Amino acid sequence: RRLSVLKQTLYFSAGWLICIRIEEKASWQAIDGSWVNEKDIIEVLASIDKSGFITMFKNCSSLNDFECKKGECNNIVSSEKCYYTSNGVMIDREYKQYGTGPLSVDISRANVDSALLIARNAFNYGFWHDKFISRTLLTRRKIDTARLVIEDKQKNIFYTGIVTLNGEHGYRDMAMLGGNFDYPIDYIINPLPIEEINRILEMENNPKVRDALRELAKGREDFYYDSTKDPSFHCDGVIGEGYGRK
Repeated sequence: RRLSVLKQTLYFSAGWLICIRIEEKASWQAIDGSWVNEKDIIEVLASIDKSGFITMFKNCSSLNDFECKKGECNNIVSSEKCYYTSNGVMIDREYKQYGTGPLSVDISRANVDSALLIARNAFNYGFWHDKFISRTLLTRRKIDTARLVIEDKQKNIFYTGIVTLNGEHGYRDMAMLGGNFDYPIDYIINPLPIEEINRILEMENNPKVRDALRELAKGREDFYYDSTKDPSFHCDGVIGEGYGRK
């Protein structure tokens, strides 16, 4: 049985710092006795503009040859774009999932360029820009809140509203609360006491990041959100009790 093999390359090109990580995973045996090969390719790109703002891309390909003909493999593709202020605080995060598609090449010969073709073009205004099966966008509002947009073409769901962020690891980055998002129709965000705001700020060890978060915390003690009073709120295509307000 073949063991997992990891390869990593780091280089600088046209103003971008690029890291490509390739992991050839251990083979496993299917029920029919055939051996299945798997390989993950992850490309991370980062660039800093003249104002110090950072743009990051993470392009991912997960390859396997499960139930594939000889000379073919499955390719599961996704891409993520993040935008940080000069103080290192994330203010935009968008993730696109493209599902599984075929590659007309044996998995052992699948290269980075072919595997990541779709992912690399996910945020360019071309053919693949809107061909995703789902996307999630977070745009920062306050220190612990963001405007959320979820678009799922397979389930015909479109949801947008302001939500509370997951602060388990601080608020430098933006992450949604754990578990499957249940598309709440009545979403309430109450003001935060000054003591709680100060506790959140004290969690951040980096002084520059803490100062940026302090700016985002201004007015949070008075900020109140009610999705039923938000004219931009949408919960379309969700079926179930309490859901579906247009």
